[in-house]
Amino acid sequence: MAARDLSKTFDEFESDELSLETSVPTDLTLSPERETDRFAGDRKDRRTKITRQLIERKQLMHDMQLLRIELSQKNLTLENVKAESLQRVEELEERLNDALHQKQILTARLESQLTIQEQESKRRQNLVKEELEDVRRKQQQLEGTNEKLQEREGGIGQSEEDLSLRDYVAMKFYEAVRPVQTECDELRLRTSTLEADARSSSKQISELQSKLDQERDEHGDIRVKYQKLVMDLSETKSQVKQEDYKVNNYDQLKHERDNLEHDRLESQRQLTVLDGSHHTLQKERDELHSDFTAAKQSLSLLKQDKDYLTKQVSDLTNRCTYAEEKLQQINAQLDDAKRSREEMYENMSSSRNLREARDMSMSEKDRAQNTERETSTKYEQLMTQFRELQMNGDNKVVELQNDLKLKGFEVERTLMVHEETVRNLKEAQLEIEKHQKKIEVLTKEYYVLQTSMEKKVVELESHISDKKAKLETYEKVEKELDDIVMQAAEVEDETEAEKVLFSYGYGANIPSTSKRRLQQSVHLARRVLQLEKINSNQKKEIDVEKLKLKQLAEELKNSNSILDQAQQPYNYLIESIRQRDNQIMKQKDYTATLENDVKKFTKEKEDLNGQRTRCL
Repeated sequence: MAARDLSKTFDEFESDELSLETSVPTDLTLSPERETDRFAGDRKDRRTKITRQLIERKQLMHDMQLLRIELSQKNLTLENVKAESLQRVEELEERLNDALHQKQILTARLESQLTIQEQESKRRQNLVKEELEDVRRKQQQLEGTNEKLQEREGGIGQSEEDLSLRDYVAMKFYEAVRPVQTECDELRLRTSTLEADARSSSKQISELQSKLDQERDEHGDIRVKYQKLVMDLSETKSQVKQEDYKVNNYDQLKHERDNLEHDRLESQRQLTVLDGSHHTLQKERDELHSDFTAAKQSLSLLKQDKDYLTKQVSDLTNRCTYAEEKLQQINAQLDDAKRSREEMYENMSSSRNLREARDMSMSEKDRAQNTERETSTKYEQLMTQFRELQMNGDNKVVELQNDLKLKGFEVERTLMVHEETVRNLKEAQLEIEKHQKKIEVLTKEYYVLQTSMEKKVVELESHISDKKAKLETYEKVEKELDDIVMQAAEVEDETEAEKVLFSYGYGANIPSTSKRRLQQSVHLARRVLQLEKINSNQKKEIDVEKLKLKQLAEELKNSNSILDQAQQPYNYLIESIRQRDNQIMKQKDYTATLENDVKKFTKEKEDLNGQRTRCL
């Protein structure tokens, strides 16, 4: 109330200087009319009234001059305060522009890093796809060979002992490769899902960035409007100082001021809506960034697992190719043995024919001897015939003996070949048994490695899940710490702040990183220093204003006492001064709203600085 009375008095004395000058002579003009009416009165009463009026007039003029001087001083102080506030606003705007520029630089860096990482991920994915296609081709070839072997074998329900070496190796290889193929298929599905998630997250980030750019443009337009309004306000203030312009164009100025206030309120509402949407978009962007980093980490882990499995598959394929080469060599040796065995069977059949021919010759010889015995009685008669027959028989016997010797040599040769083939077969069987033993040892080692790998994978997955759970709890604790510290910092009383901290369990051993604690302490220290500076400045200003208020209250009392004793023209002055005070109060409210807007902009700037530090 005291401030309002003071403002009213100041406005009265500023706006109505001419009215005071005109009011005094009106009183003087009234005095001769009274003299004419009261011409028969005493001259002494008239003189006393004139002297009293002159004294009051002199006192009022003296008070008016003092109030003018004080008004000029206060106007100067107000102009200085306005200049300082404008300088502060300009500095804050420059800082805000710098912060926005740095934010744009950081966003450009982030976008470049994201593009580089996407290119690397695409290149790695292409390499993995090529490797998987090679594995698929090899798998298709192996499946084709397996089907052919199964068709040749015919018997699907045979036991492992009845199977051939090639079928046994193919079966074991299929059993070893099948789980690896299933794992590869699962990894492909995971990579495809992760790629889809990464694409969706990148699309959402691009959409959010476009929205942010639009909101920045709208924010810049609103800021331009705000600067125009500030310029218009300064111009209106300069026009308000000119009294003639106010007297002549008061209604127009009031109408324009109302329109400007309405526009300002609308712009403030739009600013609040845009700020809310901006904060929500920033939160969504941070959440998407965290999800994107988690997906990248899972992708890198899956790629490492995939590389490890591909290495194992390549080792197994090399071993299988080596085993297949050895099997081909053994099969070639077996084919040679089979050929030699067939040749041996042919030689055996020829030796059997020779034996039969020898038996036939022996039977013929017996028959010949029988006939010789029978013809012994006819010896004399058939001597000539007998000699001829004997000569023929001797020749045949010689021929048969020669044939027998040749056949004997051939039989010995076939026996030697047979013994050599038997030896080769025994050696081949020994080598086959050795290879079978090696294959069994390799399969055992493969199964042992596979079981150990599965155990390691299970252990690593459990370890990763534990770490993820710890990370989530740790991030929740850090968020709660940040919220508690910010709530305690917003409380002005230290006792209430300590109560807030103790209510959330302050003093407990909560795990948090030293970097995070340093960031919080630095942020709070900066805020405390700023609040202390503002508090000290405000205390000084409050003390100065209290002294001024005391002086002005005393002067107001004196002026109010003088005004209460005034007559009709002074009532008109009082009403005009009150109107002036109302206008000044409205202007002060408008300046207060502008200062609140400046505070909001400073808060936005602090939030942007905090976001910049978090990004760094």
